[in-house]
Amino acid sequence: MRRKSGVLRGLALLLVLILGVSQASGGALDRAQMAQRFGSERLRLFTLGQAMHAPTAPRQVTQAMRQALERAGYYQRGITARSLRFSPVLAWDGNINGGYLNDTLDLFGLQFQVAPANLARSGWVLGGRSDGFLRYALAEGRTLDLSTSVEAAWSPRHEIGRANAGLELCLRNPLGGWNFADLCAGSTGSWRALSDAHSETLSLRLSHLLVAGNAAHELSLEVEERWLQAGRQTGLVLGWGTAWDHAVTDFRVGVATPIAGEQATRLQVSARASWLWGARPVSVSLWHMRASGGQLLGMARDDAQTGIGLSLQARPGLTLDVTHQVTRSSIGLFDEARTGLGVRFQLGRS
Repeated sequence: MRRKSGVLRGLALLLVLILGVSQASGGALDRAQMAQRFGSERLRLFTLGQAMHAPTAPRQVTQAMRQALERAGYYQRGITARSLRFSPVLAWDGNINGGYLNDTLDLFGLQFQVAPANLARSGWVLGGRSDGFLRYALAEGRTLDLSTSVEAAWSPRHEIGRANAGLELCLRNPLGGWNFADLCAGSTGSWRALSDAHSETLSLRLSHLLVAGNAAHELSLEVEERWLQAGRQTGLVLGWGTAWDHAVTDFRVGVATPIAGEQATRLQVSARASWLWGARPVSVSLWHMRASGGQLLGMARDDAQTGIGLSLQARPGLTLDVTHQVTRSSIGLFDEARTGLGVRFQLGRS
């Protein structure tokens, strides 16, 4: 209970800081500017629509609105957007091979040593990443989106690598007004020297956008069916994204059913705030997860993970990411504290 209350206090503090930053004078134009940098596509479109009614709205707002509507499939059929981006990967990985971070298992007072070959390897990894996107407009505002991602990195120090890939197909549907329903199917996989993981998902997401309290909000409810290596799981996610005058925030709470006899994530809570520090985009994230259901040598496993992240654009096209997360488990072997550092490059698209 103490850890849970600490997480809730942290999320509440982040919200207070966000509201303090965001209550300065501003209006629809400021919210639109923030949303274009940090918000979802729907929130960007919504805030542009609100900004068009501002008495001092510049012509660029109307142009941006038309471009956004064209991309969303409101003016034409067929392919309305496509992109393919390649970027290098440079990151510090605290567990390149997917091994154990602790070398000792305490079993009722007896100490067991983990084989050195199964321990985690940390270090810098170098590699590349590719992200692709294709949108096909089927009808007015109804689109079929295909997203792909592939990343591979190598550790020269340990001579081992890691890779992950993802594929998602979404049918995005307007329901009238600012209401939407999206049906998505996806598949992801990750590969490390000592562990592999893959999953398939099918989800239905309902969202509604509105203006309230001098801010633009996107509320969402998502039901997701997941097919994991451990078994099948049903999840529910509530989302709340907001464009304030000087910041954009995003809060999510997700719960999921247990998987009999297997370790599975049952609760996820996250919060993110993004704003401009001078001309530099900055984001701060907090998250908390609970997982349970697994066993090791007859001992029940219950994990709680809490983390914080900071993202800062050092210069155009170059962003630094720093994360730190702590996992506390009912089985000491799975306790860990891990820090990550990454450099993201934006080299353009084709």
